[in-house]
Amino acid sequence: ARFPIVFARDRTAGIDRQVVSWFFVVQTQHGSPEWRTVGMSAEQFATARDDRPAPFSAQVAMVSGPAETIRVVVRMRWFDPSDPKTIQGRASHAVDWYRYPLADANEFCPGQIL
Repeated sequence: ARFPIVFARDRTAGIDRQVVSWFFVVQTQHGSPEWRTVGMSAEQFATARDDRPAPFSAQVAMVSGPAETIRVVVRMRWFDPSDPKTIQGRASHAVDWYRYPLADANEFCPGQIL
């Protein structure tokens, strides 16, 4: 999965730094309307600034099993600068389209294909 672009929260007139993290969750709908988690990546931590995003890298998670529909949810967290163990904010992004590597450069496939 591609990494998100995550900046530190802008709190002062100067440059702010903050520990942020990201990971992704792979979920499936197999014969049910409910999403079930079938895999996830490791959580990656880095320091971001309010004028420069965290230097994250892409991650991989292996999953297996039947799936009618799958999705990837990217989760991001911001940690309190005075207490880096305390989560100060969080956001999620459900990816709805993936590029199929064997498809033509102008074709895109829905979320069922990773």
